[in-house]
Amino acid sequence: MHSDDGVIEAITHESLPFLGVQWHPEHPASARAQLTGLLRAVHRRGAARETQLARVSSRRA
Repeated sequence: MHSDDGVIEAITHESLPFLGVQWHPEHPASARAQLTGLLRAVHRRGAARETQLARVSSRRA
């Protein structure tokens, strides 16, 4: 993912469950809410990926 000015701010691996993000809160007072939102999004993505992998595995069995 890129910012509006083209700076890379997030990367994912094509086949492995790796994610990297650049995150630095502009306002410390809102940092906790921002981090919570980020971690919830990562958790949802991971859960969706696990569900997807389970479906693929069950089809192969």
